[in-house]
Amino acid sequence: MRDLRRAIRPARRDTFRSGASIVARVAAAGPDLDQERERCERAKAGDRAALGEILRAYGPILYRAVLLPRLGSAAAAEDALAETYARVVERFAQFSWQGCGVYPWLRVIALRIAIDQ
Repeated sequence: MRDLRRAIRPARRDTFRSGASIVARVAAAGPDLDQERERCERAKAGDRAALGEILRAYGPILYRAVLLPRLGSAAAAEDALAETYARVVERFAQFSWQGCGVYPWLRVIALRIAIDQ
């Protein structure tokens, strides 16, 4: 649980002050699409390290931009993020590359979990 809290620790207030959408922020902060696609292919092939890299890269963004605003409490958002991680690990083989990265797919999973809670 300590690693989860470290991964979702809130960023400094000035980190995301621009008016850009979250997708633009993710694209600007994340790896380029070729690297991300290669990492997703490795993860689909069963590489747990590659899947861990994906979750570490997008977990804090999912927490701050998707789960915390919808659930309203840090504890509920942490629980939802843990459930999101579990569901992603369980179903990553179903992910198919669409050319826009893995974040939209992860966001839908997190949104559905937030709605269920």
